[in-house]
Order: sequence, then C-alpha cells, then structure tokens
Amino acid sequence: MSASVQWGSVYWLQEGEKKRPVLVLSRDSAIPFLQQIMVAPVTRKVLEVPSFVKFHADALGDVAVNLDAVQVVEKNKVSGFIARLSKEQMLEVRNSLSFAFGFDDLEGE
Repeated sequence: MSASVQWGSVYWLQEGEKKRPVLVLSRDSAIPFLQQIMVAPVTRKVLEVPSFVKFHADALGDVAVNLDAVQVVEKNKVSGFIARLSKEQMLEVRNSLSFAFGFDDLEGE
C-alpha cells in the first residue's frame, strides 16, 4: 500500500512493465499529504563514487543507492517493502546527497 511508505525504506517502483527498487527520501511527516514522493534508485551496478551508498538487502543482495539519480515519482506506484536502511546508512545517504547536489563545495568557500 503506497500510503504506508516510509522515509529510509526501500520499496518496489512500478513504472509500466518495469519494476525496480527505490529508496524513499521524502520525510515521513510529508508523505501522507503528497501525491508524488522523492526517491533514489537502488542498483546492483555499484560505482566507487561518493554519490553511491552501498548496502546489503536480503531480497536484493549487495546493492547501492544512486544519489545522482534522485527523482520524483507518483506515490501510488511505490509499494512492496524490501528493506529499511539503518541510521548509520541514512547518515551516509545524507552525506552522499550533499555531494551529489554540490552542497559539500560550500564548505570550502
């Protein structure tokens, strides 16, 4: 059920015939009021770059969240819980988002 998606959890995104895992990035307090939510794709193609956060999910194996590919999707297309990232992993996601969006460059100015 899409109404129950939570920040920091991985779900299936159904887009037409294609189904792929995504990490929910929209905050829990906003999700009930949104028609669209922010997600990042989860991939088996793991690159050694700061915008990727690696983790293991029993249903997926060794994967990574690609924070260079954040997107907004229809909330009703997200369902089927896969995994929940730990606090430590979400702190890595925060740092990777900062890198992906260029905010880490502000620290040197």
